[in-house]
Amino acid sequence: MGRFRFVLKRLLLTISVPVMRDGAVVYDLSINPPLSLFQKLLESQTPGPAWTFSFFDQKGVNFARLPNPAETVGKPASPTLLAELFKAREAKLMTRSLENVPLLTAFTRSDVSGWTVAAGIDEKTLVAPLQRRLLITVLIGLALLSLGLAFAVRLGTRVARAEAVQRLGEPCGLLSY
Repeated sequence: MGRFRFVLKRLLLTISVPVMRDGAVVYDLSINPPLSLFQKLLESQTPGPAWTFSFFDQKGVNFARLPNPAETVGKPASPTLLAELFKAREAKLMTRSLENVPLLTAFTRSDVSGWTVAAGIDEKTLVAPLQRRLLITVLIGLALLSLGLAFAVRLGTRVARAEAVQRLGEPCGLLSY
């Protein structure tokens, strides 16, 4: 299992795997991979600046994160994510990042290590194209409605004039033989 320790005021990740023989632990295999390895992995996989990615240990502490790794590694997940992180093995939900950005977030936790990976995208990145298309649709609809209304008024005016002209040509009600 992975654990964090502060050694010489540096965060250190230790991964230990017990070796069992006849049901008893004979010894532990341990490795201390540099945290920069996980950070480089995140940096190479990030699709763009609107995304937030994090690796969390079993307690919900960041050990690699984008954006702002220098300010966030070693700190717990944002309160909105931390509240949900241990309720389910995986989920999709609305959260706020440590930078207070609204995110649509998905996470999954490994049954083997207990680590969690979370990915979130800025909500406005998803909503902005929809809002733009909706605005364009409304504007086109209003333009077509105005055009239809102008056509109806013009047609109505012509029909009213034609009826008025026809009434002028009708006899005024006197009978002539």
